[in-house]
Amino acid sequence: MQKDIQEAKRFNIIYTKILKSLNKSRVIVLTHTKKGDWNTETHNPCWIYLNGHNHRNFYEINDRRTIYADNQIGYTAKNIGLKYFYCDNDYDIFAYYQDGIHEITREQYIDFNRGKLVSMSFKREDGTIYMLKRKSMYMFVIYCEYSKRSRGKSLYLMNGGKLGRLGRNRLEDLSYYYDSLEKYTENINQLLNKYVGGQQKLSEFIKHIGGSGKIHGCIVDVERPNELEGFSYCHLFVNPIDGKVTPYFAYDVNSRIVYKDFKTLLQEHDSCKLMANNYLRIEKEAVQNLPIIQYSGRLETWENEDSIYDKGSYLYKISRIIKSLQYCTEKNIVRLWNEELLNYDFVTRIKQANQIGEFVDDRLMIGEKDV
Repeated sequence: MQKDIQEAKRFNIIYTKILKSLNKSRVIVLTHTKKGDWNTETHNPCWIYLNGHNHRNFYEINDRRTIYADNQIGYTAKNIGLKYFYCDNDYDIFAYYQDGIHEITREQYIDFNRGKLVSMSFKREDGTIYMLKRKSMYMFVIYCEYSKRSRGKSLYLMNGGKLGRLGRNRLEDLSYYYDSLEKYTENINQLLNKYVGGQQKLSEFIKHIGGSGKIHGCIVDVERPNELEGFSYCHLFVNPIDGKVTPYFAYDVNSRIVYKDFKTLLQEHDSCKLMANNYLRIEKEAVQNLPIIQYSGRLETWENEDSIYDKGSYLYKISRIIKSLQYCTEKNIVRLWNEELLNYDFVTRIKQANQIGEFVDDRLMIGEKDV
């Protein structure tokens, strides 16, 4: 009995320390008996609790707590097996940094992106990297000479492994970007709210009929990628200028086959057969609930054709801009800076027009050759 009391005190000390330092992190708490036998604190909704002992399987998953006690074997069980559960596999190495401007290392920048599940390659060894953090939003800039032809050092926006020009590019301008960061990100969220919401509805519908639904830029993937290649060929392009949705099939970014409607795309490709069957079933049951997914503008000129061949990479130029903005709404990272987004009237005008065509300007994408 005395030993149990001592162990409970030890557990409580450790638990309290971790609660103070990792309150918002994903922590797994394993105990033989239920947590309440060791500690009287309320369950942390971010943590996962596992226990056994009483031989009565139980689990609870809600906004208040997550408890798994549902793999208890008991005394008479003959079939013994291990269960599993999923944890988030992303992390934020700067989660406990205070708001402000912080000088960081190249390794920290790479690790931050890895934790946010952002694929990138950053090979530059020189320059000083600054992390700007304000209310969980991040912006990364580097102070360096871009090349040997550069006339001294300047600030550049870090867009993954690429650098982008900034209108205000002196070292003392760091405070300007920090002061503007909150308003800038609020305006991006307002700008993309309706567009992203429409994309999300399409994504959920694709998932509902057995597809991928992955969103990247203006594009929603249709079929689930096979294990060997790892990517889709059938897509939906959601046009930010007019809001219309284009179904298409493409092996690369330079050309594509555009279909007159989504059903035709599904029926044309073997990888979408199951989805086509599910679509037809839903079509019979609830025609009114199906989203309108068809090529816009020129259907009358197609005559009896179900698809047309289309060339050019224009879709992906637009998509790259939207994807850069989506890093702000999905990952809390600013990777594209446009001074006009600090203008409330500019953002309001685009929102009222229910389109962001004014903002979709390929000149906003700054590649290495432009710096």
